[in-house]
Amino acid sequence: STDPFPFMMDLANIYAINMNFKDAANELCELIYLRPDQLPTAKSRVISFLNRPLAAEQTTKAVQNFIDSKETAELLDFLSFVYFQTEKYEAAFNTISESERKFNGNGMRTIIFAQDAFRGRQFEIAAKAYKYILDHFSNSPLEISARLGYAKTLEEALNLKCEEKIEKWKPLQRPIVSFADEYNKIIKAYDDFIVSFKENSSATEARFRIAEI
Repeated sequence: STDPFPFMMDLANIYAINMNFKDAANELCELIYLRPDQLPTAKSRVISFLNRPLAAEQTTKAVQNFIDSKETAELLDFLSFVYFQTEKYEAAFNTISESERKFNGNGMRTIIFAQDAFRGRQFEIAAKAYKYILDHFSNSPLEISARLGYAKTLEEALNLKCEEKIEKWKPLQRPIVSFADEYNKIIKAYDDFIVSFKENSSATEARFRIAEI
């Protein structure tokens, strides 16, 4: 067979088992370069060893060096994923947006990144990613998801801010309204979304979130 996939995956596994994370990462990068459709497989494999001693540093450096000579949108996506998994969130966002710019992306990689950041409760970086979509792909099919996602991200970030302010050690507390102005801005964002996309099913979620606030 001329398919390099099985051999390269086996080689990457052997390198990782022997703590040679640089060569393991190089094999995964070569695989992505030759078979871009295998990006999800490479991501699942790299995450299996990234938390081992020295793996994060060696892997990041190896992917960076590989991209210096063979840059593709998928490899930048892979580097962004490595950054994200090693908690370098700003670098992860900068890399995924670089991929969009350099390879005339349609915003899909960035909105997937934003959704992953939201699920990981990295609200600040998720908000940046959603804002990037709104600034650069405002008339695309992604606008609905980005506008609702941006509002939800701001809401969750504010909820977290409120939770941090509560003095949980007190057994009884008088209910207080915190950050009213900021919550009103979020409500307005949801209202604007409903007006713009009232026929879309996502408007129901926006109404629900207003009610929760």
